[in-house]
Amino acid sequence: RMGAAEERSRDRAFREFRAEELGGAEAQAAEKKSGAAVRELVAEVERLRAEVEEMRRLSAPRNDRVEWDLSEVNITDEQDLYYSKEFALRGVPGFRFKLYPRGDDGAGQPSLFLCGPSGVKAKFRLTLDGQTQVINDFKCFGYGTGLADLCAAAAPFKTAAVELIAME
Repeated sequence: RMGAAEERSRDRAFREFRAEELGGAEAQAAEKKSGAAVRELVAEVERLRAEVEEMRRLSAPRNDRVEWDLSEVNITDEQDLYYSKEFALRGVPGFRFKLYPRGDDGAGQPSLFLCGPSGVKAKFRLTLDGQTQVINDFKCFGYGTGLADLCAAAAPFKTAAVELIAME
């Protein structure tokens, strides 16, 4: 049988051991909770970023008409194809004009096309120096849709324009 001092010493050692053990378990539980909290925060940050991006898209200028000043384009006999800078229509970026001054099929008449981001469906009016065509079923696949063989338009060109009528 143990003496009172030994028993107290043993009880104290047991309590210290138990406190360390519980402290380790509490630390593990706290670590699990903090890991879950970090994952929740990361998910919340990602959700907020997506929301901010959507707000930017919705607050972007909703221009429905864009003009390309062709008087600033140096059209030469050596070059067959000219692209405008990219622009946005109704806040959707990635559109641009494509101009073939002598036609895209070798016919000799100018051709103007609108290129846009994949998946966009739109109805628009495309104009080259007063020659206008309404495109009712535009679907972007990269190549473009537009006016071909414009007999009345001739270099030097002044203006190409697109006016958006509807977009899906």
